[in-house]
Amino acid sequence: MKSTLFKKVCLALLCCGIALHATAQGIVVIKTDNTRVYFKASEVLSVRVYGYDEEPAPPQPVEHEWVDLELESGTLWATTNVGAEKPEDYGDYFAWGETQSKKDYSQSTYMFYNENMYYQLTKYCTNSSFGIVDNKKELEPEDDAATINWGKDWQMPSAAQLEELFNGDNTTTEFTTMNGIAGTKITSKRNNKSIFLPAAGHYEGQSPKEKGSEGAYWSKTLDTNYCLNGCNFWFTKYNNRKIIESSRVYGQSIRPVRVQK
Repeated sequence: MKSTLFKKVCLALLCCGIALHATAQGIVVIKTDNTRVYFKASEVLSVRVYGYDEEPAPPQPVEHEWVDLELESGTLWATTNVGAEKPEDYGDYFAWGETQSKKDYSQSTYMFYNENMYYQLTKYCTNSSFGIVDNKKELEPEDDAATINWGKDWQMPSAAQLEELFNGDNTTTEFTTMNGIAGTKITSKRNNKSIFLPAAGHYEGQSPKEKGSEGAYWSKTLDTNYCLNGCNFWFTKYNNRKIIESSRVYGQSIRPVRVQK
């Protein structure tokens, strides 16, 4: 019985594969609960049927590209934001220390606030006025959106790495466009290679702010002078650019760096 069913499934998938190549449109898998999963032709690399006693192969990790700008620290910068497919894509937005994007970037949804204690911080606190002091000054891997979403070879940059990236002795910066999307192009003075940071703006609550005219990129570094804030790099279409501190609850972009071995 199992053998017959297996042959039928294989034949059906083979026919689907032939139809997929013939029509160049897609394939649909109908599950036993009658739900359907659709795949575009461009999304299908191959079709594989596994046996009853065989586990399906785990998905292969996505390889993310990086650029060596020959910075003194040796930092290697990713070419895209977390959640983006292309350098000019905005990607996802994250509150500082959170690893998933969401719809509402406010105090009531922030994972490191204890609402029952007047929004006292539960982690990354250096002042007892704001919560339980742990003196953690940089995000740990489990709270690093780059590490959680891209894997152990990636992490969020430190404030020092962001400062080095935008240091005029190391790079030139230009507010420009890539494929019609505004952002800042950073070019190495040592090897002329560059990366592009789209002006994705940020979120406060459920409201997008300054998309297309400003960029705000989180570091993994806490503002130790006021631990309700995290350090981030900010730039505008007027070529303003500097490290600033922003409320940890805001949704901002993340451009990962390779973990240095």
